[in-house]
Amino acid sequence: MKKMLSLLLSLILVMSTFAPMNCVIASAASQIEVNRATDDLAEMLSEDEKLLSEDKSTVVNRRIILKTDGKNVDTYNSTMSVDMYGYTIVQYENIESASVAFSRFDALGYEPVYDKISVFNEVDEETSDYELDGYSYSKYRDEKYEWGYAMCDIDEAVDYYKYKVNREVVVGVIDSGIQYDINLFKNRVVRSNTDFSVKSSRDEMDDFGHGTQVASTVVMCTPSNVKVQGFKVSNDNKITDSSVLLALSYIKNMSKRPDVINMSFSGTDMDSHIENEINELTAMGVVFVGSAGNDGVENVTFPASYDNVIAVSGVDKDNTPSSFSNYGNCIDIAAPGRFTTYKATRNSPSPKYLYSSGTSFSAPIVAAAAAIVRMEHSNYSPYDVKKRLLESCIPFKEKDCFKKYGKGVVNFTNLIDGTRCKIVNANYQSGVYPSEISVKLECANTLVDIIYTTDGTLPTLKNGNKYTEPVVISENTRLIAVAYERTGSVFHGKFFCADYYIGEQEFITDANGAVVAYLGGKKDVAVPDKINGIAPLSIAENCFRYCDVCNVSLPKSVKNIGDFAFADCNAVACNFSAHGVRTVGKNAFEHSGFNTVILENCTKVEENAFENAKLQTVKLGRLTRIENSTFKNCKMLQTAYLPKLLECSSSAASPFENCTSLKTLFVPKATSLHLDIPSEVNLYVNNNLSIDFDAKGDYKYNFIAQLQNGISKLREFLEKHSFDHCTYKDSGNFANTKGAQIRATDSGMRFGFNWSRIDELENLANNVEYGFVLNYGDTDMLDIDNAQRKIKAEKTLKDDNKTSFNLVIKDVPVNQRDTVVSVRAYVNVDGWYFYSPIVKRSYNQVATAVLGDEEVDDTVKLSVSEVMAEGE
Repeated sequence: MKKMLSLLLSLILVMSTFAPMNCVIASAASQIEVNRATDDLAEMLSEDEKLLSEDKSTVVNRRIILKTDGKNVDTYNSTMSVDMYGYTIVQYENIESASVAFSRFDALGYEPVYDKISVFNEVDEETSDYELDGYSYSKYRDEKYEWGYAMCDIDEAVDYYKYKVNREVVVGVIDSGIQYDINLFKNRVVRSNTDFSVKSSRDEMDDFGHGTQVASTVVMCTPSNVKVQGFKVSNDNKITDSSVLLALSYIKNMSKRPDVINMSFSGTDMDSHIENEINELTAMGVVFVGSAGNDGVENVTFPASYDNVIAVSGVDKDNTPSSFSNYGNCIDIAAPGRFTTYKATRNSPSPKYLYSSGTSFSAPIVAAAAAIVRMEHSNYSPYDVKKRLLESCIPFKEKDCFKKYGKGVVNFTNLIDGTRCKIVNANYQSGVYPSEISVKLECANTLVDIIYTTDGTLPTLKNGNKYTEPVVISENTRLIAVAYERTGSVFHGKFFCADYYIGEQEFITDANGAVVAYLGGKKDVAVPDKINGIAPLSIAENCFRYCDVCNVSLPKSVKNIGDFAFADCNAVACNFSAHGVRTVGKNAFEHSGFNTVILENCTKVEENAFENAKLQTVKLGRLTRIENSTFKNCKMLQTAYLPKLLECSSSAASPFENCTSLKTLFVPKATSLHLDIPSEVNLYVNNNLSIDFDAKGDYKYNFIAQLQNGISKLREFLEKHSFDHCTYKDSGNFANTKGAQIRATDSGMRFGFNWSRIDELENLANNVEYGFVLNYGDTDMLDIDNAQRKIKAEKTLKDDNKTSFNLVIKDVPVNQRDTVVSVRAYVNVDGWYFYSPIVKRSYNQVATAVLGDEEVDDTVKLSVSEVMAEGE
């Protein structure tokens, strides 16, 4: 026995000794697979010489990307194929062969897409890549070229962290590689030893220079604990979707992934698989930053326009947008569009210090800021990082209407949470004032100097005015202030920023009657019936975006709410109502804080209108069709009141995706529903509803159908399939009966009922009516459609959550006292009828029951007996 134990212990020891080696062998095998894939891809890309010579985005119609998830796939006589991390890339001899294969792959569900060639974000103008002879990042700062550091307060932030112990943060750069052996990158590079470009060199050394410029921007904007890691996908200014996709897939399978990834390239229509990989990496905690593009048009390119990429535009020294910068509603934030960078390549290893233009260099400034957020808050999700960047930026002026370039310009020192001076406070906040104001500034700290500016630049000890007395504001002015401790031992405070508009209108409208900007500072906003004598007709896109507003009401003249109009509003526990609005644009309320939104006459809502909103209750009174992702990620949504909705069909993006708190869905007219709501929800529906399911996990659907005599298509469907997660009941037993009584004073009967109110419906309904339906005679089929009489309740009594109401039938003729009356109560909620059980009684039956009831008072019995005697 001892020998056996000794042998077993020896075996365990040997296995423990070789465990690390096994890990190394597995890692080596994985690297061999990667090298094989990059070699094969390089061979494919080498055939694109003609396409690569074109200076524009191009579709490669001979090459197809498939999502195969490791399956062996018939590639239908392809000339070449590459398999890596669940994707297969196949190439064909000609476009015709590829087209035939594409159709077959599509039918098999492999999600085929054609490969594409995109370009790096470069600017073709005289100032692009202007060499600064004699300049050096480490020795000199010249405002003429290096104004971007002051605009974003970068140097102050880097100095703050210089002598602190900070955790390592890695910024990945998917680009043309990094010339990692120059002095700037000493101890600042994490090697990846990968090359997904046509060269497949097993080395991320830069052959073009663009990636080195991007990486140098990150390094120059961060302390030494922030590292860069290059993932090479190109040798020149061209980049293929296939290279980017394999790079992202490789990163996803790394044991230690970058914290932030910068992507300074653009395409007009990139591979959907790239977006999926970005989404999966985002779920793993990676922050993505992308450049807007340099065409100077309202057309933000991919990947910047993906939902999970922080899109960055460029601005000039005067805080106005760079002329070359693309813009659009998906832009999140701005950074200097002209910046100093280092450029070096494998063939020209001596670095050049350049003044470079383009959003390619705006994006890594924001990536550097994201790295600082990650350094301070390692537990932050990518959305938390983005939110912090936006909260801390210096916002664009409302009147300038620059929101298509983002919320404002990134600011580094506002991101820091360490020991520092308090923020400056003022007696006047941003807003419109009828005449001159005197702004008093103060700080909760003592022994501080407050420095302020009124020209839009950031105040510093070398720039601005020392506050000694109230600042008189007599014209439109931006005031920025900050507190510095006089001893200099504590970091300066965060920047206070306010825009004062003197003698202006609170609302700015255009020639078409659209409200384009709100200059006021009020929390509760009521758009007036007339602005400059003209009735407002719409709320323009981005109008209230990022505004700190609370309750909002619009006049009936406003018929349209534009894209992103109220996105990112910081409303908390607030309401939004607009009775005139007919249409709501894309992302109009995305990430807004309104708890309740009431749009009584809304007929159309675009995709993603309420995505990620803190919405709890919504009413869309005339909406007939609901679009993809309308309420996606509304995790606080509890009640959706859609009384006219007809269709909510199956789609790739469900309207209620991830609505985990939804409890009530009122869709009484819907003919089709696609259900994947991850919650236990009461659905008020009709009996002819057609449904399909796609829900996973812990959920339950309670179908409540309108009372109907005859066949219920919905009930039969649910019973046939025996869904464990579904229940069915009709609306026939919601109100309660309290029985019947004799009214001796007028020879009548009283039928009593009460109703446990469904506040989530009644509070949203335009009409709630209490009443009764009755037939003379004994019947089990009684509703609003076949009743002989419908009687509205004259009085109701509300007590706590119950409503009581009675039906009184007076003066019952003697010859009809044996006639049975069938009665049930109803509650009509906007045309939807809830009922009580049917009560069947004749006058004599009730009287006999009263006389036989020992608990009934003798006086009452005597009165009933006297009435009964009259009829004998």
